[in-house]
Amino acid sequence: MRRSKNIVAEIRSKLIVEEAKFRDIQFEWAWQHPVESLAVRKAAANFKSLSRVANKIKLAYTILTYHLGRA
Repeated sequence: MRRSKNIVAEIRSKLIVEEAKFRDIQFEWAWQHPVESLAVRKAAANFKSLSRVANKIKLAYTILTYHLGRA
């Protein structure tokens, strides 16, 4: 019984790591492709320029809040 609990705990911890990697990849893709990303497309459309620092911060905030809301 103890062995099966250890195996389940190990699988859960690996799953958590994989989910975190997946979210990292989603964030990176949304950051690099804000106009195509479903998560931030509307927010990115409101920016006149995506090169301004203030807009980069707003974009990062939008991506983070979207992904944290889905977690």
